[in-house]
Parts: sequence; structure tokens; C-alpha cells
Amino acid sequence: MSTDPAPMAPKAHAPLHFPYMFWAHHEMGTPSWSLAQSGMPSPAPELLGPEELEPAEATSANLAHPSMDAIPRLESQIAARYGVSPDRVMLTMGASSAMHLLAASFLTAGTRVAVDLPSYQPFRALPPYFGAHLVEVLRREHNSWRLAPEDVEAALDASGTTDPAHIFFTNPSNPTGALSDLADLQALGKIASDRGGILICNESYMDLTPPAEQVRCAVHVPNSITIGSFTKPYGLGALRVGWIVLGEGLADERTRLLDNIYLNYVDPPTAALRIALRASEKLDALLGPFETFAASSRPLLFNWITNTPGVSALCAKRGLVVFARIANWDAEGELLPGDTNTEELSAFLAMNFDLAVTPGEFFGQPGCLRLGFGSPKEHIQEGLSRLTSGLAAWRTR
Repeated sequence: MSTDPAPMAPKAHAPLHFPYMFWAHHEMGTPSWSLAQSGMPSPAPELLGPEELEPAEATSANLAHPSMDAIPRLESQIAARYGVSPDRVMLTMGASSAMHLLAASFLTAGTRVAVDLPSYQPFRALPPYFGAHLVEVLRREHNSWRLAPEDVEAALDASGTTDPAHIFFTNPSNPTGALSDLADLQALGKIASDRGGILICNESYMDLTPPAEQVRCAVHVPNSITIGSFTKPYGLGALRVGWIVLGEGLADERTRLLDNIYLNYVDPPTAALRIALRASEKLDALLGPFETFAASSRPLLFNWITNTPGVSALCAKRGLVVFARIANWDAEGELLPGDTNTEELSAFLAMNFDLAVTPGEFFGQPGCLRLGFGSPKEHIQEGLSRLTSGLAAWRTR
């Protein structure tokens, strides 16, 4: 009789919380051509070259503890942009860290969290990760993907609990580009306030919005918190420098949030903050490449959407991306049941046409592709040509 131990069963892997980021790190960059970018590329070296990184002080001062100089200076500069007191601004390790910080601090067990759909994956992953009850609210495509306050209120009222309710979303929307105006933000703030909650608004794309349309949530809604960063508009994601701005009614949360920051990572690194200080003095110049792409590459993408059968999208004149619906039809133009499996379509395009596009499944919306235009005109032209050929091949596969 054998005494060998029984073979162990394969270890089951828990579902991933953030599969989009696994895809972005390991698959998105594999093709030679891409329409998957959601932020600006890194700025030209001459804008932030080595000569820009060394202030007059000695190197030892450059690397001094950030709270001595870098943090208060950068918080003051950001506060001036928002027109608020510096004590309402707190620096974080990028917008992602800010989202995690606020989720850990507010979106916890015993609360409800209204999140829009489609949405960037962490918005739907973070609340249940910290034990909150997730309440998804559909943005309606026929309503230009607007996050309607009445839909948020109805979803919370139908959630089956009376726990405090927070609202967690992006403005402008990622992936649709839809922009909530001041009236909607104030209505959302009241919905949260009436239910003992707060409004958390990630405004990472706001600096890519025409100045006349920009609306900063934390400036106008007392029970709100705004998230920002240098990543999407300025191509400085490698710095991992972001911030939160507290609404006037939440200013007394600063100490508690700082305590959570100290428990997590203590401070952003001084070296990154010093580069961010230099960048903050050149924001207009750093936006120059986006203006170029908006003038040359964006019209190519919009024209392609308008003139390609079976493709439709809200072509919002803001942000860096569009969310295009791909009709689920065959080679003869016959409509097929269900949504296009854009995750399979994305893999098909990468394998057969050397092209990266972002599938809507990552945003909770099958049947759509998020397409970005943050590249030179020639790159976008080639990418769209490959996408046209790829869609034709997909429908006859």
C-alpha cells in the first residue's frame, strides 16, 4: 500500500481586482501601433531637461525632507490654481494613491458607494475591497453618457439599505469624456449630503477641458473632495505626484487623512516633488503637445467615427479619449444579437493587425472600444487604417 501523500490540488487564484492594469503593463504595449493611450506621452526633454532640475541650493538641500520645502511650496501652488487655502490641499503618490487613500478613509464597511458605469476599474473595485456596498449607476449612452443626478438618487434609494451614501466618479468621464456641469455637481453633492456622505470627484482630465468649461468640484461643493495629478494632461505619470483638494465642509478631515498617508507611505519623494515644482511653473508649455494633437490628431479620429459604418461615439471636444460603440454585425451588415465582444476584438487586432485598442469590458461596458488620440497625426492615421482593416477582417473571420 502506497504511503505517498496525495497530490495537492492546484491553488485557486482569487479574481483580480484590477485586470486592466495587468493588460496595460503586459499586453497593451506589445503592438507597434496604438490607439489605446489614455494620457499624454512624456514631455520633450528640453522642457524639463537636467538643467531644469537643479535649483541654486546644494544637492543636499534638494533631497531634504519634503515637508521642509517641497511639500508646502507645491501645495501652495496647487491651492493658488484652485483658489483655495493651502491647508485644503494634500499631496499624494499620484491620483491612484489618492483614490486608494480616500476609499480606505471613507468608502468602508457600513457605507454605500454610488459609482458610475462605464467607469475606470478602480472606482468599482475599491469600495467592495474596503467592505462598502457598491451601487452602480448607468450612464445612458442616448443621454450623451451624462451622469444624471436623478439616476444616482434612484439607484441609492433602491439599494435596500439606509447606510451613509457616498458618490465616487470621474469628471470628465473616463472613458466617455462626458463632462458634468456645475448644476449636476451641486445636485450630486446634495444627494450625498442628504444621506450622510461625501462626493469624491477624480478630475485627472479636467486640465484638458477648455478653460471656460472647467469646474472644480471641491471649490463649489462643500462636502466634496477633488483628485488631480500631473499624469494625464502633462505626461508626467512617472513622477507619481497627485493631490486632493478638500471641499470647505471637509477641511477638518486633513489631520485624519494625513494620519492615513503617514501609515501608508509617509511622504511623496522629494526628488519627484522638486521636478513637479518645476513642471507646475511650465504648465502652459507642457500642454502644448496636447493642443497640437487636439488640432491635428483628434479631427482624424472624429472623422473616422463619423464616416465608418457600424461605429458611433460621443465626440466630446474635451479630454483625450472617445468611447466608440462597435456594432455587432456580420460581413453582410446583418445585426447580430448581443454586444460585440470587444475584449476578443482587441486581442484579434493585436495579433493580426499589430494594433492596440482598449476593450470596453475593462470599463464594465462590452461592445465599446476606448480610443485615444494622444499621438502624432501620422501615428493616428496608420492606427485608424489598421482598425478599419481589422474590423472588416473581424466580421468575416
